[in-house]
Amino acid sequence: MPAQTHRVRVRYGETDQMAVAHHASYVAWLEEARIAWMRANGLSYRDIEASGTRMPVVELRLQYRRPARF
Repeated sequence: MPAQTHRVRVRYGETDQMAVAHHASYVAWLEEARIAWMRANGLSYRDIEASGTRMPVVELRLQYRRPARF
C-alpha cells in the first residue's frame, strides 16, 4: 500500500512555553496518521479487531529533524 502524507496542526496545549511541541505529542499524532492511512486504504480498526488481529505499538523510534511549533 502506498505511503501518504498526513498533516497535523500543533495545538497550544501540546507545546512548552517556547511554543515547541512536547515530544509526547508525537505519539498521538502518529496514531492519528495511522488511522488516516487505514481509512484511505479501506481498512478500519473495528474490522481488523473483529478478525482477531491486534496492532499494539511495541516500539517507537523517532528522529526529530526540526521542532514542530504552535
